[in-house]
Amino acid sequence: MEREEPFVPMYTVHVPDLQAASFPIPAAADVVFFSVFDNEAAFQKHLHGPVFRNWLAQHGANFLFNGENLFVVSEMLDRKAGFVRPSMVTSACGPV
Repeated sequence: MEREEPFVPMYTVHVPDLQAASFPIPAAADVVFFSVFDNEAAFQKHLHGPVFRNWLAQHGANFLFNGENLFVVSEMLDRKAGFVRPSMVTSACGPV
């Protein structure tokens, strides 16, 4: 995906760490996609593009749908401050 969608600067997938204290307590089956897109148009391009559509065809049975659309809760955020340490940039197999 990284090479196929250069308009997506960050895309990560997380599941709950049920050993850690979280409030509210997440469901064991929760999946959180934390992504950064260049803009709203890039987000829409991702949702309707081949990378996401192929992923949805493979994994869609594991998620909720609203009619024919994947049920998602999303927020468009405008970052005002912060940083990402280089040590946090990893692949699924470890540091890049």
